[in-house]
Amino acid sequence: MREVNASEVVGNSKFGRFHIMVFMWCLFAITFDGFDIAMYGVGLPLMMEEWNLTPVEAVGIASYSLFGMMVGALIFAPLADKMGRKKVLAICICLFSVFTLLSSFAPNPAFFSVMRFLAALGMGGLMPNVISLMAEYSPKKNKVLIVTTMYCGYSIGSILASLIGMYVMEQMSWRVLYWIGALHLLALSFFMKQFPESH
Repeated sequence: MREVNASEVVGNSKFGRFHIMVFMWCLFAITFDGFDIAMYGVGLPLMMEEWNLTPVEAVGIASYSLFGMMVGALIFAPLADKMGRKKVLAICICLFSVFTLLSSFAPNPAFFSVMRFLAALGMGGLMPNVISLMAEYSPKKNKVLIVTTMYCGYSIGSILASLIGMYVMEQMSWRVLYWIGALHLLALSFFMKQFPESH
């Protein structure tokens, strides 16, 4: 019986509905990742005012997120090779959505810093896995273009965070950014049903 190499079949296929579905989910995920990473800087002025933060304290809180992203990438990138990228991506979405939501209810900088670190684990793990998944499911001829276009979602998310900060945050609170950043969790069940298993 002739063996079928799934990666080879996908690589030699033409860009179609299947690829569009994978692309849209990866774009969706990385857009929220970009949004979640950018929203700290967008909401920082109001946060500093509310908690009387010094510039040094504000930078310190930001460093927790960066450290969390580094740890998340180091943990979840190799873990995906064992568990499968789809499952790990779902875990990452849960992490940064749940702890982003909890960040919005932070009563003080200490609690906020811990929540941001935990959310950043998911943010750091999501990025390499989304890129790997998109590359895995893209036809060879268009792989570079598709992955690059999908990666633009990161910038789109950052722009959205800035626009919401300009037109909504001032009337409400910096916390509204974190409520929006947690909405990704609502789509998780649809992601698990529709997204194909990685091979």
